[in-house]
Amino acid sequence: MAFTPSQNQLAAQVLSALPFPRPVGLGAHRYTDREVTPLVLSQNVPNPHEGETVIPFTLLYAADVRLEIFDLLGRKMAAVVRKGLSSGEHHIQLNLRGLCLPEGDYPYQLQVTSAYGVQSLTRVMTLTLDTAE
Repeated sequence: MAFTPSQNQLAAQVLSALPFPRPVGLGAHRYTDREVTPLVLSQNVPNPHEGETVIPFTLLYAADVRLEIFDLLGRKMAAVVRKGLSSGEHHIQLNLRGLCLPEGDYPYQLQVTSAYGVQSLTRVMTLTLDTAE
């Protein structure tokens, strides 16, 4: 499999000790002690938010993606599935206003399934309520 220069740069940025296969053919980049993480999950923007937010992430490989949002008791509040995403930068836009969630912190987990396995990363978003009505 051949990688483009931008994928080479991305691979260099997402080194990790997680158990995923090392990519082949990355030009001058040779990974001996660490392996490539196929996912970068960024913090949602804006954070805190009043119900609408965007979750950016980057995939090194084509994959199916599942985003789940939980309350602090571990109950699933919402889920979004995106199938067949290509490698590169992506985002999921959320409008949580219709869920009538109370103010607070909500962990979100992005699970990626690719030909190289399954990986998930978690961050926390903060929901605030608009008091000016």
